[in-house]
Amino acid sequence: MLGSRECRRYRAIGIIYLITLAEFIILHGKSYYLAPAYPMLFAVGGVAIERIFASHLKWLKPVLLSAMLVMGALFAPFVVPILPPDKLVAYMRAIRFQPPCTETSHTAALPQVFADQFGWEQMVGSVAHVYHHLRPEDEKRAAIFCQNYGEGGAIDFFGPKLGCHQRFRPPELFSVGTA
Repeated sequence: MLGSRECRRYRAIGIIYLITLAEFIILHGKSYYLAPAYPMLFAVGGVAIERIFASHLKWLKPVLLSAMLVMGALFAPFVVPILPPDKLVAYMRAIRFQPPCTETSHTAALPQVFADQFGWEQMVGSVAHVYHHLRPEDEKRAAIFCQNYGEGGAIDFFGPKLGCHQRFRPPELFSVGTA
């Protein structure tokens, strides 16, 4: 494909992708960082494969389509949340599939993309419970330290419902002044 005459004007895109992919592999970048490149690569690859099938390998088209459908069905639970968490973990064990670890502190049985969807409201509820049991003078000075953007986002998202959204951000922590 990179060597075909028809795709010569798009060759730079393929080369840039391959170089970037190599850098991410060497530097252990997260697997989803290159996701924005895939739609255009799939489109170009689809056109190239269709040209090959149209002229030479017509018999292989149904075989590959069947293989894609089977693989899509097999791996759909890892892309779309169609199974409850306990069933997904059992399914992963049954087919002996271990998704790549994308975070250094992730230790849950679920893939991180799914594990990160659970427990946030309960965590914010615990924080709100502690906050609402502070003395009024301490409430005014209280701030919350979060380990990551997910925890901070949960405070922002669920905090208003629990009556503790902006109060978690004392203005004196964010104002610039002289001491």
